[in-house]
Amino acid sequence: MTSISDTFDQLCALAALSYDETGDTRFESRLLDILNLVKSYPQARDLFVEKFKIMLSSRVTPLEVVEFCMRELQWEEVKCFALALYQPSINPRSHALAGLISAYEEVWPDEDLYRYYSNRSL
Repeated sequence: MTSISDTFDQLCALAALSYDETGDTRFESRLLDILNLVKSYPQARDLFVEKFKIMLSSRVTPLEVVEFCMRELQWEEVKCFALALYQPSINPRSHALAGLISAYEEVWPDEDLYRYYSNRSL
């Protein structure tokens, strides 16, 4: 039997593959799979928070995975972690982290990049 953690990791790996393939339209579908898994297991929030933090600290999974999920989930723990990492003069990923932090705002500049968010309001 596959654990929730393993399923999450597998979905993130598939999203990363879709992200890297030019013209692959499955990326948003993969992001929705991840978001739906996380929403389906509210009792595993602590696990998912740690997984998202690991993503923010590594270069393995595109930050768009965290950004997409946090737009809806709005988890403060992840936002605080991203803010702690955000150091424009030191961290080369700060520009991407700024995109993630903007997902918590009422108006998200990247909303139109995803059909899921561009056709609804939070």
